[in-house]
Amino acid sequence: MTNSSDRATPRAVRMAQPLAREVVEEIAKQYGVCIRPIALWRLDIYTGKVETVDVPCGATLESKCPPCAKRNRQLRMAQCREGWHLDYEPVNTPDEADDYQRYLVELRADAQAWRDEAEKAGDDTTDLDAAIGDLDD
Repeated sequence: MTNSSDRATPRAVRMAQPLAREVVEEIAKQYGVCIRPIALWRLDIYTGKVETVDVPCGATLESKCPPCAKRNRQLRMAQCREGWHLDYEPVNTPDEADDYQRYLVELRADAQAWRDEAEKAGDDTTDLDAAIGDLDD
């Protein structure tokens, strides 16, 4: 590779070499990194130290920043899948419990009461513990 600042290199060869900025942009696009980050300052109020933080530009047009536009497009698709585009708020109410579910909950409560009584009496509770575990499952 020739040195681009070397005056012995012909002008046509120097002009044909890619610019460093273009190479960096292509690498950033390849890895999905924002090519136009916005530099923000963050101040630590305890130490007074100021540091620069690069934040993605958040562009929605691919002509401006392809990685940010792709990320925003995927976010919008996920929001549409989740129903963010609806004109009304979806109502998520649980279904009413049926008789079998009520029976299981009552049986679980009874089994716990039996286990507590057996424990107070000093009896073995392994069978009741197993039954409670099955009911929980």
